[in-house]
Amino acid sequence: MTSEHELLDSFTRRLKEEPDFMAYVLHVYMEQEHLGEDEVAAQLGIDGGSLYRLGTCRTPRAAPEHFGADVQRIAQFTGADVTELARVIRTATAVAALQQAPVPQQPASSSSPAPLLRPGLLAAARDREADTDDTTGDNPPSLPQDEES
Repeated sequence: MTSEHELLDSFTRRLKEEPDFMAYVLHVYMEQEHLGEDEVAAQLGIDGGSLYRLGTCRTPRAAPEHFGADVQRIAQFTGADVTELARVIRTATAVAALQQAPVPQQPASSSSPAPLLRPGLLAAARDREADTDDTTGDNPPSLPQDEES
């Protein structure tokens, strides 16, 4: 006979492949930080059973007006520290986004080295409209010219 703990473990292992569930978020975070389940549970202030329970929760909505309330609700449901839970979610979300960014293909005849940055990695830095004083953009501020007398 299969115990409830074994069923929950099996269920959350399947959810690791589903980005809409916290099991996926926890899996991404544990891989990135090279942590085991016990270490993440301790970091969140919960036991292993609560970690499985956390894995079955839906991920919080990303919109700022919903994220905090959703994380608070998940923390109350599982007993996790709300601040640490939000940090884990944000870290895993960023890592997953970077992993999914497409890598540009270079022509086989190209002798230049592979680019260090992939498209999409700097998209967040360009989400806002350009300021009128663009001192941080692609064009550096011009230096004063020496006047000849």
